[in-house]
Order: sequence, then structure tokens, then C-alpha cells
Amino acid sequence: MEEARRFLRYVIPGLLLMIEVSLYLWLSSYQQFVQLIKELGEDIAFPISIFLASGGIGFLLGVVYYTLYWTKGIRLIAVNHLPLIEDVVKRGWLKLQRRDDGKEVDVKELTQSGAWRIVTSFWHERKESSLRIKAANARTDSLADIMHGLGTTFIGSIIAIPVWVFTHFKFSGESPCLYLYIIPLLISFVHFVNFRRVTKDLQSVVDIIMADEFQEEFFQKGRTPTIMNVTSIDLQKPKIRNDVG
Repeated sequence: MEEARRFLRYVIPGLLLMIEVSLYLWLSSYQQFVQLIKELGEDIAFPISIFLASGGIGFLLGVVYYTLYWTKGIRLIAVNHLPLIEDVVKRGWLKLQRRDDGKEVDVKELTQSGAWRIVTSFWHERKESSLRIKAANARTDSLADIMHGLGTTFIGSIIAIPVWVFTHFKFSGESPCLYLYIIPLLISFVHFVNFRRVTKDLQSVVDIIMADEFQEEFFQKGRTPTIMNVTSIDLQKPKIRNDVG
């Protein structure tokens, strides 16, 4: 299972980047590309080298993807559990408090990353004790793998465009025709749409299960909310006021 997850996240995105660049070169520089393939094909170790290189390229794409995934502006299109946390706090099923002094935290102070950490902590703390979470864990793990694999593939499709343009220029000494950009841009768009769809699916599934679990714990504890401790890294930084006069 772990090997399949690594293959999905690292090898496939690297292979797809190579395939996409090859497709674009085949369309824009057919003769030069075919000649290059014929020359490389004479090397018996070429297919093995391609496979090994795809793993390294996929790993680098994964690093870029995860860096962007946790970037503040990009987080807007990532999994967002803030609405879930706001809802369960509003219903009284969850109470947030500061770990250092025990003071109650306004849910509006919580960041998107902080909400993700709360959900992740709650989920994994009860992965074995909760039948609901235990039954769903395999499916959510697979959805997370697919989501991150698609995200990495999307990043690869973006990087494939300048790689194609550079290689085409090396072949012909000029840039590709403008109409040829339609195909790589369309492919990148399809990757992005698939990434967003799976992101929404994963978020919705996890939110449904978490809401049910918070509700059940609330009534099991005699209408007492679950208390979770947060730290400053989970909260928005206080705005600095510049009072004049």
C-alpha cells in the first residue's frame, strides 16, 4: 500500500511531465523530436533511465507542490476545514482554548492551517477508538493520496510548458507558434479541475464524518463540548494598530 502511494505521488507526476513535454515537442518539432528518440532508443538502458529519472523529477515536483500548498494565498484552493470548526463551535459541540493559559479562543481567530491541525489531531486521536473514523480512514487516505498526486501532476504540467518552449527553441532556434500553446494550457486546466474536484470531495467527506463525531461525543458526555487546546501558530497574528495623535 505504501509503495502504491509513493508511486502515485512521485513516479506518475514525473512520467506525465515527460510525456507532456514529448507530446508538445512531437507537435511543434516533429522531425527533430523523432530523430532524438531514434538516437536515444539505441541505448538499451534508456527506458530504465527514464523510469528512474521520473521518480526524481516527481519528488522535486512534490517538494514544489507542498511548498505552494502551504503558502497563504494558494491555501484558498486547498482543503479548508474552517467552516466545519466554526459550525461545531457555534453548535456548542467544540470549545477552543489556549494551551498556555486556558482562555477561550474566538473561532474567528483561527487560521485555515490551525483548523486543519485541529481536524487532523482529532481524527488520528480517535482513529482506533471511533468505529466511524476507523471505517472511513482507508477511504480518506486514498482520497488524500489522489488529491496530492493530482496537485503534483498539475504543478508538473505547468513546469512542462517552459521546458517544452526551451527544448523547442534549442531544436529550431525560434519559439513555438502561439496556437500550439492551446494544448498545454488546456491539459493544465484539466489537471487543475480534477485537483479541485477531489479536494472538495475529500473536504466534504471529512467534514461530514467529523461533524457526526463531534455531535456524538457531545451527547455521550452529557451535552458537554469537546475541549481542544490551540497555540499561537494556530491563530491569526494580532493586527498592529498605528494610532496617530
